Amino acid sequence: MMTIEGVLLTGKDVYIVFHVEIQVTRESGFPQRMFVYYYRLYDIYPERVVSLAILADHEPDWKPERYEHELLDMVDLSFGYRVAKLWEYNDRWAELERNPSPVALVVMAHLKTKATRGDVKERLRWKVELVRQLYARGYHRDEVLELFRFIDWVMALPKAQAASFREQVETLEQESKMKYVTSIERLSREEGREEGREEGREEGLKEILLSQFEERFGPLEPAIRKMIEKASPEQLLRWAKRILSASSLDEIFAT
Repeated sequence: MMTIEGVLLTGKDVYIVFHVEIQVTRESGFPQRMFVYYYRLYDIYPERVVSLAILADHEPDWKPERYEHELLDMVDLSFGYRVAKLWEYNDRWAELERNPSPVALVVMAHLKTKATRGDVKERLRWKVELVRQLYARGYHRDEVLELFRFIDWVMALPKAQAASFREQVETLEQESKMKYVTSIERLSREEGREEGREEGREEGLKEILLSQFEERFGPLEPAIRKMIEKASPEQLLRWAKRILSASSLDEIFAT
C-alpha cells in the first residue's frame, strides 16, 4: 500500500491510497481478496482507495477484473479494480523498449525469465541484452545498480553460463566506457559472501559433531577427527542423525 498527494480540479489537496497486489499464479479466490483488502482500507480511508492488480502469471486466459457476490435477493455486490496483465506485454515489446521508465525494464526481465525457462542459452543471451539496454538508457548510477541487481537475481543462470555472463558484461562496460561496480567485482563479492556463509554452516556442523561424539564416546582418535574434517555435508548430516541411536562409533560411520 502507498499514499500519494494530489490536487483536485477544485484546487483542494487530497490523499489517495493505492492498494497494489502482485499475483504470480492463478488463484480462484484472488478477486475476493482484492475486495476484502479494499473494504478494510476503505474503513480507514473512505473514498480515497484505488485498487490495482499486477498479474505476473504466465496464463494468457486468466485476467480477473471483478469480484461479484449474490445472496438470495438481498445481496448483489460487484467490485471492480484495475488490472495490469504483464503477459500481454509480450505483444508490446517494442513499446517496452521505447519506454524510458525503469518499470519497463523490470517487466522485460520478468517476461524473458518466463520465456526462457528451461533454455539456458537463450536466457544468457537475453540477460546480456537487457543489461546492454540498461546501460544505454542513461539512468542515474544508483538506478543502474538496483536494476542490475534485479536482472541478475530474477534471470538466474547455472555457474558456467553465469561466468560467461560476467565476461560479456565486463566487455560491454569496456566498449561503452561505463564502469559500474556491478558485473565482476560486485557479483564476486556477493558470491563470496554466499560461499562464506555455506562454509561457515558446514564448519559449525563439524564442531557440533565433534563435541557430541566426545560427549558420548570419549576422546576421539586423530583418524576420526580427520575423517570428520574431510566429510561432505551429506555425510555430516547422516552421521548426526545416527548419534542418538548408535551404541558405538562403528555404527555411526557404517555405510
